[in-house]
Amino acid sequence: MAIWKAAVSLAMVLCIGFCAVPVESYPGFWANIAKSNCTRLPATSRDLSSSPHSAPGLNSKLRFELRTASTGQSVSSLCPGGSYKLKVVFPASNGHYMVVSTHGNFSDARLCGGLDGCPNRACNCNITRRNDDELLCPLSGKEAEHDLVMPANNSLIGTLNAFQAVFISNNIGGLGPLQMNSLSYNFTSCAPALVTSVNATRLTVDQSSTLRIRAVNMPPPSAPTDAATGTPTVTSTPAGIVVCTPANPKFASNAVATTTCKALKAGVARVVIAFAGLNTTRVLRVV
Repeated sequence: MAIWKAAVSLAMVLCIGFCAVPVESYPGFWANIAKSNCTRLPATSRDLSSSPHSAPGLNSKLRFELRTASTGQSVSSLCPGGSYKLKVVFPASNGHYMVVSTHGNFSDARLCGGLDGCPNRACNCNITRRNDDELLCPLSGKEAEHDLVMPANNSLIGTLNAFQAVFISNNIGGLGPLQMNSLSYNFTSCAPALVTSVNATRLTVDQSSTLRIRAVNMPPPSAPTDAATGTPTVTSTPAGIVVCTPANPKFASNAVATTTCKALKAGVARVVIAFAGLNTTRVLRVV
């Protein structure tokens, strides 16, 4: 019996020494450890002190997809002050990850970028929860999408922005090896534009349609959300078919100005939106 108890005790000691996953093995905790350098990723096993993981291995199945926030179109370059949606596709359906962008702010304050003082980083592990076990914050599914706003700084034109991601799969019996990949985009000079959307283009009398306006790629000085100082002007011609109020909507903190266009009588109205020397038109039909 004494021998059996000794064996069990030895097994428990070994498990404590070799089975436990140290907090440094989570990308979210690594973000806290390396918060003095916001673009730093673990590069060697020594970076993850006492971690069972080796240096990250390159995995091409860890992919990036970048689209504009306003239109959802894929992009091949970046605009200073631009707003984007960055999707990261992972090689496994669960695990832990961290994404690092050379520049820009990820908007989700619940993630590590909002907690560790590095807004250019995002991950799925809340760094304040240091006592949870290895199933801490498992990634749901095989992809994650984050909103990202680039600095409105024209000095970035001609430079590169790198997106890097590190991923650890959650395997039965423990975490898998560190995996990583990266992708770079050039900053280019982008033409300012007005982007609009409406929830209905065909109306009946007394029906309303919400018009949303966004100014993108505005030259500095401008707010990080792309909305420059001032308000757009909304007019409808011919008069009397549709009226939009307010006629000078203000940009909200999300960089979107909103007005409501109400149908007054049957006809076709051209709603013209003008701002900062730019203009665009929406056509509303009233039946």
